[in-house]
Amino acid sequence: MEKLMQNEKGRPYFLWDDDLTWDALRAVLQDPAHPQFPYYLGKTLREADFNDIWKLIPVGHVYAHLKESLPFLGRRREYWLFLFRGWEQLGLLRR
Repeated sequence: MEKLMQNEKGRPYFLWDDDLTWDALRAVLQDPAHPQFPYYLGKTLREADFNDIWKLIPVGHVYAHLKESLPFLGRRREYWLFLFRGWEQLGLLRR
């Protein structure tokens, strides 16, 4: 079952404590200049299902802005750093 499609018109399932719609979240994640971009990128990486993340934001975009989101990753910080380092070592990502 795809979590992302469960309630496409309402609030994202992982933003239970925010009053933000899917469209509003997409708009923030598409604009790195948005003042809340790092927060919502971090929160998405921390709380959303792994497969749903890539439906919201491309891997390259996350990779380019990972440092900005680090303060908002919580316990998932090391997971994401490990993952992106591994992808770098495999030659899948380049700075």
